[in-house]
Amino acid sequence: MTNRSEIIQQDMEDKAYKKDKSVLPMQHEVESKINAVEYYNSLSESDKLSFKRQIEMKRLRENYASYVQYIFGDNYIMTTFHKILCSICQTAVNKIKNGEQFRLLLSTPPQVGKSCSVTETLPSWFIGNFPDLSVIITAYNADIAEKFGDRNRQKVKEFGKDIFGIEISDSQDNKTLWQIKGHQGQCFSAGILGGLTSNPAALIIVDDPFKNGEEAENEEIRNRVERVYWDSIETRIRKLGGSIIVIHTRWHEDDLIGRLAKKQGYYVVNFPTVWEKGVDKLLHRKVGETLCPELGMSAEWAERTKKNAGARVWNALYQGKPFVEGGNIIQRSSINFYNKRTMPMVFDEIVLSCDLSFGGKTKDNDPNCCVVWGRSGGNHYLLKRYNKKCGFQETINAIKMLCGEFPNMRKKLIEAKANGNATIELLNQSIGGFVPFDPKMQSKETRLKLVAPYFESGNIYLPDESIDENIEEVVEEIIKFPNATHDEYVDTTTQYLLDYSYKYESNRIGTDKRYAVISKAIRGFRV
Repeated sequence: MTNRSEIIQQDMEDKAYKKDKSVLPMQHEVESKINAVEYYNSLSESDKLSFKRQIEMKRLRENYASYVQYIFGDNYIMTTFHKILCSICQTAVNKIKNGEQFRLLLSTPPQVGKSCSVTETLPSWFIGNFPDLSVIITAYNADIAEKFGDRNRQKVKEFGKDIFGIEISDSQDNKTLWQIKGHQGQCFSAGILGGLTSNPAALIIVDDPFKNGEEAENEEIRNRVERVYWDSIETRIRKLGGSIIVIHTRWHEDDLIGRLAKKQGYYVVNFPTVWEKGVDKLLHRKVGETLCPELGMSAEWAERTKKNAGARVWNALYQGKPFVEGGNIIQRSSINFYNKRTMPMVFDEIVLSCDLSFGGKTKDNDPNCCVVWGRSGGNHYLLKRYNKKCGFQETINAIKMLCGEFPNMRKKLIEAKANGNATIELLNQSIGGFVPFDPKMQSKETRLKLVAPYFESGNIYLPDESIDENIEEVVEEIIKFPNATHDEYVDTTTQYLLDYSYKYESNRIGTDKRYAVISKAIRGFRV
């Protein structure tokens, strides 16, 4: 039988043995380093230069930030932002290497080298490391996409052989499509709306799918860009490991990043020009610090740019938030709310304002929106709303229900569009009381600005959540317009308020020019 002292002695010996074994790897590592130094010192000067060169090339192959700095030399200022950006790009490549799927949405301000650091360079580094895999580059038009592709091609021609040991094929060598000699890898470049046709790719980069704000604000173009993404980009990504990088300056809440950010599996990284709240976990900036002060983006520059560009443009392009906190045209603070206790018992008039499309339930069609407004003195109350994608008959039934709920609702407004009069005729046959509203060739944005005094003077009341639990979707649309995803509530609100104001301009006070000032005042007092 083993006694306690023998057990303790054996335990101490075992621990000593394990300790000696744990030291062995460290000893081996030290010995290896000593041998490496001795080997290096034994080389001739020319061999030492060759050895250093090999080490440098290995570093460039393994580290994307080092590759970028080497390619561009002193002309490239590697700020903290660019180091993080390169690290994110390397993560996307590592995901491919590990056989994983990765979707990255990058939002950056203009003129910080996003295209230079990503689209013009990453494909050359990726194909250099994986010459049998392919890349697709796309942008808002073919010329820009081909420029990106060509700049990667020139990098491979200049540096590919020394760093990666690759060359471009003699048989396929142009800015639209170039291939790697003796390998399967290639890089294809095309405009996003020009038809993306190519073999599957392991890396796809979408850089600025919209040319400018005008395109981004065009819902039809936004829809087309998204369709191309799902039909021609997601379908071409390599299944055994693939990364898609969408990188662009934000223009609109409903742009490509805005839409994809709502999907599962998409990682969103936004780099605002000025850090506004808390601590920047990526760049470790404090509140008020700018993104790239080394590039001239000082606090003074930011303040000047914000003042010149305006709040909407600054928030969208430079901060990555295509809306102004608190509201674009209409401020959140300008909207009042009522509940059952504060709601007027009677109204001077009740009006139905409609924005109808009758497009049915298909994805690209707008919903039919009907809003009941009640006026009590100078205050206007949103009483009921209906907003749904449906056909003609279902909308008719909904309007009939609203009329039954509000029997004193005499006037029903609908915009006199191209098919407006025919629609009004049909609606009057079924229900009656519909009159055309003439927007007087004014844009939607102009119309909302015209009725803004009603909000600013505190004359607009929406039901609180105790009456309408989803009223926040109306508020969000109004304050984010014109960068909101939808605008049906904006259309019905401006239609009602403008029709109301026109009565004072033409039929009441406005008949006497001496009361022009009072006419304007009735449309909303401001303090």
